[in-house]
Amino acid sequence: MKNFTKLSIAFLMAMASLAGYAAEHYVYYDGTLSKPSVWAWNEDENCTSAGKDGWPGDLMTKKDGKWYWELPAGKSVPTQIIISEGTDATKIGGKDLPYVDCATYHQDGSTTADPTIPVITASPASGSFFKEGEDIEVTLTATLDATIYYTTDGTEPTTSSAVYTEPLVFTETTTLNVLAVTAAGKTAIQSYMYTKMPNPDDVIGGENLITNYYKVNPDGKVGSNRTVNVVIDKTLGYRHKATNAMSNWTADDMIAQGVARDVCQAMKGTHERPIVDSYAIYAAYDDENLYLGVQLVYAVWDIGGEGKQPGESKPFNFGGRAMWAFDLSPVAQFDGYIDGKGAIWNDGDKPGAKFANGVDAVWIGSTQAGDGTPGFFTPTPDGHASYDGKYCKSPSEVVYGLCDGLLPDISKIYAYKEFNKNPSVLTGNTGFVDVKSEVKADSHTFYEWKFPLSVLGITKEYIEEYGIGVMYIDIYGSSPVGGTPYDPSYFDNVSKSYSMDPSTSKEKEDEDVITYAPARIGKLLKTDVEDVVADQDGPVEYYNLMGVRINEPAEREIYIERRGSKVTKKLNY
Repeated sequence: MKNFTKLSIAFLMAMASLAGYAAEHYVYYDGTLSKPSVWAWNEDENCTSAGKDGWPGDLMTKKDGKWYWELPAGKSVPTQIIISEGTDATKIGGKDLPYVDCATYHQDGSTTADPTIPVITASPASGSFFKEGEDIEVTLTATLDATIYYTTDGTEPTTSSAVYTEPLVFTETTTLNVLAVTAAGKTAIQSYMYTKMPNPDDVIGGENLITNYYKVNPDGKVGSNRTVNVVIDKTLGYRHKATNAMSNWTADDMIAQGVARDVCQAMKGTHERPIVDSYAIYAAYDDENLYLGVQLVYAVWDIGGEGKQPGESKPFNFGGRAMWAFDLSPVAQFDGYIDGKGAIWNDGDKPGAKFANGVDAVWIGSTQAGDGTPGFFTPTPDGHASYDGKYCKSPSEVVYGLCDGLLPDISKIYAYKEFNKNPSVLTGNTGFVDVKSEVKADSHTFYEWKFPLSVLGITKEYIEEYGIGVMYIDIYGSSPVGGTPYDPSYFDNVSKSYSMDPSTSKEKEDEDVITYAPARIGKLLKTDVEDVVADQDGPVEYYNLMGVRINEPAEREIYIERRGSKVTKKLNY
């Protein structure tokens, strides 16, 4: 085998706003190899599968006497790095690679970069918020006695830009671009974002499907302020086990509940397995972390063939997507489409989950917890998703796992009694039955997560003052088939045929424009539905949920209809 060496690493990653992180991701090498290459991948702590999920033998570039390598656009941040001599894949690649020295990126924002390059620090940190009617004072410092230049108009700073001499005060949302230059001519560039927020009590929320069975923030519950003892056993391969999950959660933590059998397989294709059908989501938070849980239920089985097959129906029996959608900021927007063209991780710009409900970030992993590299996506400046390293991260600090079972607080599992039903019945209150006794408790599956607040770019105080929103998306194929809280887009194409199997539903590959609001954590939002005033003698008129009159409701839109003296909230299918 060719020469391997333990590398010297520098990972330049500054924590940034909800819009993403700094762009620079470098590996430096100052050893004795004559033609060093970088081998990078995203799994296996023992460095035993470098060729499996990585990219082999990227040659490094020499500059100022030092070798360096920059993370290519569109590639997620690797967790393991090897520096080798040359690019001979026959000697290095493949699963049979024996143990060698390896290293891990510094993902805590620390810097071990070239000591001749200045390091810029801003206080408060990028991503900080300030309220309407207030301002924010920002202090900049740079190492090596560097001169700091800055702009606030969106342009790149140069040595002709304004020179920083005293703290800067902002009264509006501002992007601060900074250039630091040493006497020796070494430079560093950084960008910081400071956002003016609306007054918390003035933020208007969206609407949800609310029936006797669909519940969002029931009884005003917004999650618990407490620490959840999330313990993940990673010794079971792709089934990372959440060992404490069944005792970690109670009804006080439940922020949304739906029904079983509201996924497309219950309405077309009951023979299809596995089943991904979320029933309830749970939340808690403390000073450091956001804790989330989702109860998935098994209530759809092959009624015309093999009957109940709870084992085969487990969501971890395929590498499906586990997806959380977040509303972290009332001023950010995100459609969830890569460059606005197609859903994340879908080939050929295929459609999928498209957000029009305040969601501004998503985390996507695998239903096989521990398999692959999850991604955390934040909005580009134009409100799309991107594989660019600024907007797509793979934070290893996020941990999750699963276990068999049904949480003790779930005393009933409600489902519409019939399979192959017209999906419109889900919006009503009749025909639902308790199916909990149909299968054993361990036929169901529970997942739980721990998200560091630093990854989300928020604090405990922010959660309690503004609140955040979350929703779990049930994905099968390339598109949502359900979710909690529920959205009618999940059944708008349910009776049509899937392109590769006409016995199953097109819902697995259609575009679902999600308009219903996420469940809230920390604080509820108000709505303005009550502000619509009826006119006894007026004609039929339509209003949106903000009380603004519209010509006619759009497809899948919730709207207000005024007909004479009667005002009704409706959904346009």
